[in-house]
Amino acid sequence: MNGRHLSPLTAAVALSLAVLAAPISAQQQRAPLPSADRNFRGSVDLKGTATNAAGEGLRALVTVRYMETNTGTRVNAEANGEFALRDLRPGRWELTINAAAIPPGYGVEKFVIEVQERDNDAIDVVLTTFADLIGQAGANYESGNYRAARENYQKVLWALPGNYQIQLALAMTYQYDEMYDEALDAFDALLAAWAGGMLPPTPDTPTEVRLEAMMSAGKATQYLRMHAYSEEIGVPLSTNAVRTLVDLSANTLLERGQRNHAIQVLGLAIAQSPNSPLPYYYRGISHFNAERERELADGELENWDDAIADLTKFLALSANDTPQVRQARDLLTTLQRER
Repeated sequence: MNGRHLSPLTAAVALSLAVLAAPISAQQQRAPLPSADRNFRGSVDLKGTATNAAGEGLRALVTVRYMETNTGTRVNAEANGEFALRDLRPGRWELTINAAAIPPGYGVEKFVIEVQERDNDAIDVVLTTFADLIGQAGANYESGNYRAARENYQKVLWALPGNYQIQLALAMTYQYDEMYDEALDAFDALLAAWAGGMLPPTPDTPTEVRLEAMMSAGKATQYLRMHAYSEEIGVPLSTNAVRTLVDLSANTLLERGQRNHAIQVLGLAIAQSPNSPLPYYYRGISHFNAERERELADGELENWDDAIADLTKFLALSANDTPQVRQARDLLTTLQRER
């Protein structure tokens, strides 16, 4: 199992037309500047152009922020894409080039430059359409280049901050790059938005996000946080969702010897999908190993009841002769002799 149950590539393909049609509000186009004061003013002028891939000028909104004081200003590019930034201080500046509202819609470019007192280069920026960014993100994701995919998704998200499918795709690239803290922050932001009344893309999406958050928390050894996500899952789980829980238990928790945590996660899978066989198999094996390693008091015998019950249920639900079925059958025979 590889854990890829909620694919940002799938999300990107599904929403490509929706993103192109999504309205850009005036608030998104003209977000307030960090501060109204003018302590970024100096004597440096910069020039630049904003164009598309065909070299056509774009009337982009150009925002600059002086990072030392968190203040700045904005200008609109001319019809040919040219813009001028005047009276700036030397130092580090963040530039944001936004042409999201110009058909067919372009991703936002955001970067930091070091402004010198003189001899500054012109700022020439080529903006990419939403469709191209999403296509590039999908190709990068499919090839395992999650960092590049994340950069593509981020440019779309800066333009469409309320697009939760793009936010979800971005969160998944963090998870696949094993940047679990960043992934968890992104998952939490999504869950908080939906808890606050925003509508998720589908009714099942919050459950899928909690499952993926459980995966990241488990891999990050944040087990209490992992179980906190599980407590919010209260609907019947799909086959893919059960597979996610089994993957987390078998390939993360049990590999680390975290049997009690695995038993709790597998219990969730069983409670929500009682006819799925694999959770019983892994929980039965977990019970067996936990009991085998338990220190017994004088005269105390092993208690194989939990392991036997789970392995028996697993065999009853399994239609095919698999290696797990054969192992469970052999182990069950041994345990029943020892009772």
